[in-house]
Amino acid sequence: MGIGNTIRCDDGIGAYITEAIEAMHLQNVECLTVHQLQTELVEELIKYNVVILVDAAIQIPEIEFRPLNGTGSALSSSHHINAEMLYAVAEKMFDKKLNIYLCAVKGENFEMGETIAAAVYERADAAISLLIDFIKE
Repeated sequence: MGIGNTIRCDDGIGAYITEAIEAMHLQNVECLTVHQLQTELVEELIKYNVVILVDAAIQIPEIEFRPLNGTGSALSSSHHINAEMLYAVAEKMFDKKLNIYLCAVKGENFEMGETIAAAVYERADAAISLLIDFIKE
């Protein structure tokens, strides 16, 4: 699931990565792009064995890929729900522990616009390779 706003420059990198993977037509892989996480997504996510959330981030070295273990803070507000919240809702409402992985790519510019920085595209392409290797395993 690619997360991000495609008219906020590098914030659109989640959509870029998800669309690139979707174009590969990998067996047993479904892709979805969303503007932001919402608790309503849990009902869809519990159908899958593995969920990978792909998003732009600010405070990471270049690429971060890790499993979500459900021990983090489940923060939410009217405009922000994090992956931990989705994990917590799935567990509480559906008695299911989601197998979620987070793939974050460092972004540089989150201003209004549709241009993604060249360095961010490079990191995104590296993330795509990493995700394809993970999927094939």
